[in-house]
Amino acid sequence: MTLSAGKALGHYEVITLIGAGGMGEVYRARDTRLGREVALKILPDAFATDADRLVRFEREARVLAALNHPNIATLHGVEESGPVKALVLELVDGPTLAELLVTGALPVSQALPIAEQVAEAVEAAHAAGVVHRDLKPANIKVQNSRVKVLDFGLAKAMDVVEPRGHLSNSPTMTTPAGTGYGVILGTAGYMSPEQARGEPVDEQADIWAFGCVLFEALTGRPVFQGRSVSDIIAAILRGEPDWSLLPPQLHPRIRLLLERCLEKNKGSRYHAIADARVDLQRAIADPKSAPTSARGTHASYAIPWYWVAAVAVLSVVAGVAVWSRAPRDLPVRRFTDVLPQDRAFTNQGHPLVAISADGSLIAYVADRRIFLRSQDRVEAVALPGTEGAPSTPFFSPDGRFIGYFDFTDGELRRIPLGGGTPVGLAKVTNVFGASWDANDTILYGADTGIWKISATGGTPEQLVRMEGGARPHRPQFLPGGESLLFTLRSGVGSSLWDESQIVVQSLRTGERKVIRAGRDGRYLPTGHIVYAMNATLFAIGFDAARLEAIGAPIPVVEGLRLPTPFPGMTGSANYDVSAAGVLVYVRGAAQPPVARQLVAVDRKGVAEPLVTERRDYWRPRVSPDGTRLAVEVVDDRGEHVWTVNLADGNASPLEVDGLRSVFSAWTPDGRFVIFRLDSSDRYGIYQQPADGSEAPRLLHGATEDLMPGDVSRDGVLVFAAGEQTGRRSIWTMPLTGSQATPFLQTPALEHMPVFSGDGKWIAYASNETGRSEIYVRAYPSTGAPARTISEDGGTAPLWSPDGTELFYRNPAGSLVAVPMREGARAGRTQELFRVQGRFRTSGNAAAYDIERNGRRFIMVTEPDNPRPVREQITVAVNWLDELKRLVPR
Repeated sequence: MTLSAGKALGHYEVITLIGAGGMGEVYRARDTRLGREVALKILPDAFATDADRLVRFEREARVLAALNHPNIATLHGVEESGPVKALVLELVDGPTLAELLVTGALPVSQALPIAEQVAEAVEAAHAAGVVHRDLKPANIKVQNSRVKVLDFGLAKAMDVVEPRGHLSNSPTMTTPAGTGYGVILGTAGYMSPEQARGEPVDEQADIWAFGCVLFEALTGRPVFQGRSVSDIIAAILRGEPDWSLLPPQLHPRIRLLLERCLEKNKGSRYHAIADARVDLQRAIADPKSAPTSARGTHASYAIPWYWVAAVAVLSVVAGVAVWSRAPRDLPVRRFTDVLPQDRAFTNQGHPLVAISADGSLIAYVADRRIFLRSQDRVEAVALPGTEGAPSTPFFSPDGRFIGYFDFTDGELRRIPLGGGTPVGLAKVTNVFGASWDANDTILYGADTGIWKISATGGTPEQLVRMEGGARPHRPQFLPGGESLLFTLRSGVGSSLWDESQIVVQSLRTGERKVIRAGRDGRYLPTGHIVYAMNATLFAIGFDAARLEAIGAPIPVVEGLRLPTPFPGMTGSANYDVSAAGVLVYVRGAAQPPVARQLVAVDRKGVAEPLVTERRDYWRPRVSPDGTRLAVEVVDDRGEHVWTVNLADGNASPLEVDGLRSVFSAWTPDGRFVIFRLDSSDRYGIYQQPADGSEAPRLLHGATEDLMPGDVSRDGVLVFAAGEQTGRRSIWTMPLTGSQATPFLQTPALEHMPVFSGDGKWIAYASNETGRSEIYVRAYPSTGAPARTISEDGGTAPLWSPDGTELFYRNPAGSLVAVPMREGARAGRTQELFRVQGRFRTSGNAAAYDIERNGRRFIMVTEPDNPRPVREQITVAVNWLDELKRLVPR
């Protein structure tokens, strides 16, 4: 049944026909509920009207839908609309392996990584008890060198006839009796001998087909050919592969691998696809596996998008196929990638941009997501699963994963680029740059020092300890793995990044050497260290064996994006260099602060401006008499607490020697504002007159992170202390000068504490159950257990002034109200209005307050004005050769 564009199938809207085959027609369609594009595979009429087949298919489909692997295209479900039955599949763009092989073999360097990913997909399916039964190049999609295997298990699930097209691509399926004797399921050219004989099919059939696929990728020709299906089956049963077709310099382990996959006797074949995968990976890791002369006709497929642009600009016509590796004598080529008008970089104090080792993928952080720009797309696309507050992207050496830090949950994560869920690796307050080593080890800098962790997870191991507020940025293993290169920044509060130093430290002796003053240093395989001073990138020769600089530094790139001056940020120079010699960097000055507005919002979500002046406001706090606000303002000088008079709109900052002041609260009499300052070597909670007439006075200091929360009517400050790694606790301290005392200390992350109006209860957020929930405890503590207030998660608690309601933000992004009596829930939870996307939110403290009469909330709008300057990334191809010319060793 052919569907026309615009036709609806359930809640799926057909866009266009993608293709057709023996298993039905495939359409690109739009999921109108979830706003995503999918592939709809319409089942043939003979199948859709067969009740037995449908029952059997639905049983198998439930198993297939459970497969979750980055190299396996997902089966989302089954859709039925009248007589039409359809599979809802993940839409995978890009050519199939069959399409890539139309003009000949792939280069060995491209074919082997593709085969490795296919093996990993088959291995994952076999572990789940699913056999593909129809593995072939037409069922393998290649997206930017990343693989998706399609139609896992559908040969068994569908069991259809109707072969079409070329004989070597023809499913030959007979009776609908299942997979017992006498039934042939599969595609003729890739069927195992036992499959061709109609014997029971198991994992061994996929191992045979995997060998067929790899052979064809390396030679450009199917292993077994013939004029008819019968001829092909006869060749499978009696013939032998023509091994002379293989590339002459192919690693001998690959030849042995193919022989073991294509053994006609199942007992002599690999017993598990994992064995073939391991042998393949060993061959890839062995230098002998990199041929020097054999190159297929698809080398141009690996040309990154910006090299294609270079071809167009420079009108270079001849020799395009050899541009997958930049010739040594080519000059550097620079191109600019301009972001859309409404897209802006976010978390600008942290690294914004990264490039994969082969130079084919660029990642950047904008609009609170990670975007990927690949060689086959005109526009960058958001990486699903990274929504929230990501920063510091970095690629795995094979380009199949991205690591990043998520501010929302304080977690270092990795995510597969082929699709999948982010995996948490380590809880950490902040990540000051990270790198992914070839040994699958991730290094990252944190408040406490330099740590390493396996890319597959585990317990982090501290390699370098920091003292006195010093912080290490962007650590990197030097060749040999016995020394580290990193940027050392001294002091918590310093905003002068160019006073930082590029250092190397021996892991064996602990000796630390200063190479140069500067920041964001990187060691490159050319034997150079590059680093930033102000907006200029410098390079200097470096002897990695003696850990010594060679010669004088020379400027190599100007116009880098300067980091924001906020303490606690990484001071990244916002550049990256790939092993293939491609440099990417963010140009120009940072965007001016966005124009947000202070508004009062009623319980229906209707907002009314409080003051006319727009600034980059954050976390407003209402004074006890309701006439003023203390609010954080971000501008080109940093982030400071301001006071705003609501009667006339006048506002002024409470600045202290240029240091950052955050997390404000009022004293009960309204005379003073309390906030945190990051001084030179420690954090401190200070109080200062609201009119700025006196210098701030230290109330409590510590080397660990401090976040003032609230002050009770009788003058008790409640605050959170500790790193965001599960060790954060809640403390209280009278403003009269007494010592701080712990209120709640557990292995969980507890923060955002606020007093009830009468001061008898403290509400707070805790992740003791594994996710953030809102709890209430009596104050002073009676030892009674906490009372859970939120339902299905919550953050950012806030009491009504009279203590009869507790508000919080739920995971769906809405503001929730809970009736309260004596510190306990006293009625049904009510969802008031949506906050996410409309009003600014925050991870460590409530980003809103409430009027003293309890009628309206005080919030900060998200900006609706377009960015005045379009962001841009500069790409320099063949840059390492230019570096060697500019800075000879």
